[in-house]
Amino acid sequence: MRRIFFFLEQLEFFGGSETVDITLMNELVKYYEIHLVISDKKQEHISYDIFPKIKIYYLNNSDDVRIDEKIIKNFKDKHYLRVVQIIFKLIYFNIFGKYKYRKLIKNMTNNDDILLACMPETYKMMPKGRTLIYHYHFNSKYFFSFGEKINRLLFHKPKHFVFLSKIIFENIVKKKKKLKNSAIYIENPIKIEPNLNINYFNNNLIYIGRLADQKNPLLLIKVANALKEMDLKFTLEMYGKGKLKAALENEIKKYKLENYVILKGENNDVASIFKNKDLMIVTSTYEGMPLVINEANSQSVPVVTTNFGDSTYDSVPNNCGVVVESFNPNEIAKEIFDLLNDKERLLTLRKNAFENSKRYSKETIINKWLDFLKTI
Repeated sequence: MRRIFFFLEQLEFFGGSETVDITLMNELVKYYEIHLVISDKKQEHISYDIFPKIKIYYLNNSDDVRIDEKIIKNFKDKHYLRVVQIIFKLIYFNIFGKYKYRKLIKNMTNNDDILLACMPETYKMMPKGRTLIYHYHFNSKYFFSFGEKINRLLFHKPKHFVFLSKIIFENIVKKKKKLKNSAIYIENPIKIEPNLNINYFNNNLIYIGRLADQKNPLLLIKVANALKEMDLKFTLEMYGKGKLKAALENEIKKYKLENYVILKGENNDVASIFKNKDLMIVTSTYEGMPLVINEANSQSVPVVTTNFGDSTYDSVPNNCGVVVESFNPNEIAKEIFDLLNDKERLLTLRKNAFENSKRYSKETIINKWLDFLKTI
């Protein structure tokens, strides 16, 4: 049986990239011998259900896990020396340290193995002489950013890129024509069972995501305050962990939103927390193809979102939710207010969101992966 090695940074904290690739490997293990390589050291707590047949290895390389969050947190806390230390370690890893792990991984694998990574931090450890797949979890704007261009100078060219949507694929190969024959797109699979639920739940709103700058949850507190000032009765449950938790707590107190906004921590029972919600709110500055939007739709929960990149309208077609072309909290709040006060439109969006989610069913997406892997 052919082997596939998946590479992830960590298993301790809940994240979209980890969820997607673990969903894939839990299904692909029926057809391939699956190995999972984790950059981090082994932790007591694992946030994911991983099929027991999957073999897990830890590289004990914790210094290179969630680097961006560590830098931002220490900078905001004015630990500038620590920021310099983190950046120095990052530079050292990119220039010298990665070779240690490339050698280790090359010794773990053979010429017939497939190596798949979805993050630049893990992809940099991929060695020469192996079949490499970069499962790219971001949009085309991020792909052409300065940071990503530098990243691509630091790793071996993958045999295949797998992008998350047709529009991301098209926007990238339009500018990088050489990728056309080595890149494809496969959407993220939904792991939870679909549920058609055409009801109204008294303005129950939900946010799910890391409490980190990319997800922009502090903006959502300002949106909640604007809704309160509109005299809207609502509840917003926010699920996730991250370095912005304390800042969110302070903002909730500042705007006297204790009766409106509830920080719930992490909860992996996504189907359960969606079952009595009217809308999910997304305030991200950038994304690839957010799995959580598809999961919300599969439970008949439409989405109001900021424009997070070229895949936004793939993720949220206009008959399934609302895209706000602004990061102004008052404009976002007005869209939410208008929608919640138009029950007929809201229930239509619930039906459409559920129907749209069917194209991301686990069976459909896994079959696309199986067809792709047969060509390698």
